Amino acid sequence: MDETLQLFSFFFSFLYGFFFSFFCVFHFKVVNKYSMFIQYLFTFVFILDVVLGYIFMLYHLNSGIVHIYFLSFVVLGFIFFQYLHKNVKVKKILHNWIAKFFRR
Repeated sequence: MDETLQLFSFFFSFLYGFFFSFFCVFHFKVVNKYSMFIQYLFTFVFILDVVLGYIFMLYHLNSGIVHIYFLSFVVLGFIFFQYLHKNVKVKKILHNWIAKFFRR
């Protein structure tokens, strides 16, 4: 695998960690309304879909080569999004930015 494809795979894996973290937050907010059995079932299907989606995307990106360092970038993206989600008030920043943009 050449260097540009590896760097693109790193970047994709990091963004997929963001995607996974965002949908985990959304998934657990929605699933908490149901019974315990339904929660476990939906969580299993959700994790299965996310993993199969990642493998499918890597298959089209770099012929399906999955390395441990690609998975570590998924974990880093997941952790980074969780940090941003807890510590950065994105709605407030986005609202202020939009207000400044339309004031001009």
